[in-house]
Amino acid sequence: MGLVILGDIMLGRNQAPLIEKYGITKILSGLKEIIGKRKIIANLECPLINIKNINKYNFSKLFGNEILAKQLSDNGFVALSLANNHIFDFGIDGLVNTQSILKKYSIKYFGAGLNKSASIKPAIIELDSYLVGLLGFSFTNPAEQKKPGVAFLYDDTVDVAIKRLKNEVDFLIVMPHSGIELYQYPLKRDQEIYKKMVELGADLIVGSQSHCIQAMETYLNKNIYYSTGDLLFDHFHEDTKSDFSSDLSHAKKFSIKPNFSLTQYSLLINIDILNGDLVVQHHPVCNKDGYNPTVLSSVKKKIWMKEFALTNYNLKHSVIIDKERSSIERKLMQDLKNRGVL
Repeated sequence: MGLVILGDIMLGRNQAPLIEKYGITKILSGLKEIIGKRKIIANLECPLINIKNINKYNFSKLFGNEILAKQLSDNGFVALSLANNHIFDFGIDGLVNTQSILKKYSIKYFGAGLNKSASIKPAIIELDSYLVGLLGFSFTNPAEQKKPGVAFLYDDTVDVAIKRLKNEVDFLIVMPHSGIELYQYPLKRDQEIYKKMVELGADLIVGSQSHCIQAMETYLNKNIYYSTGDLLFDHFHEDTKSDFSSDLSHAKKFSIKPNFSLTQYSLLINIDILNGDLVVQHHPVCNKDGYNPTVLSSVKKKIWMKEFALTNYNLKHSVIIDKERSSIERKLMQDLKNRGVL
């Protein structure tokens, strides 16, 4: 038995009617052959709450019905990262309710908590007599000593958490959540931090946030996936496309021409332990309509893998992409300063 990490899952908004109609079991049926008996892990891009208590909500605030926790459990989800920019969309109550309902259905969680210590508490999965530790970090709502939040990506939290956990598990997987939406390359500062995670002892980095697959690379013989894209999200809906093109969107702020076809793809990461080593493979998944994710056929996969290889090559060798990444990062830092974040 192994593990599988799926792309981000968002269970609300325009995705919710599809889940209600088809159910998680049917939606994931096209992936079952690849997943097999592996335990499933993902980033949960929304709090789980009792929807009956909500009269109105902002489009940018994401949530899923808490009853879906049972469906996730029934379909093999054993741990979910809460380290993202939407887990506090409904405040502390939303986080607490999410943790409570996940615990009820024996799904472990990590990456956010009622204080800094709780936010870096790992999920630990037993796999073939080995212990696999899971940590998550993100860029917003940082947890403090007496303040709820996520495990923060940009202070000493990463160092503290990895050093504390590394000697308690056989393998360590880190799931950071950061980056530019609809952009296929990581921020330079994130690239440095993710490599540092490996230097500190992480065996695998599986990132998210960009709503598309980003480049990956191998560093010190460890795989770094900068973003695996979204498995379940309402990118198919015109409201979401409009949101990604608005004046407040990353596309507008950083002069990125949005390519919505990128949002249809995610990576499925298979993880096995063979002869004491962590063996990692990735499979491209397409979910065009929001309810039918399937692994690409051999012909389409071959074409996709060539494109992915070019993206990975450009990350290391393209002068044009390097300048583009630097420009985006400068604009981002200025934007953060203007908003008083820095």
